[in-house]
Amino acid sequence: MYPLARDLEFEAAAQTRDEIGKLRERLLAV
Repeated sequence: MYPLARDLEFEAAAQTRDEIGKLRERLLAV
């Protein structure tokens, strides 16, 4: 696997994790 592809995949995973974290905080705040 190319290093660039791995970095992009890691970046996408980090963004997804951030989005999930925000949604979870919103749900817990209710």
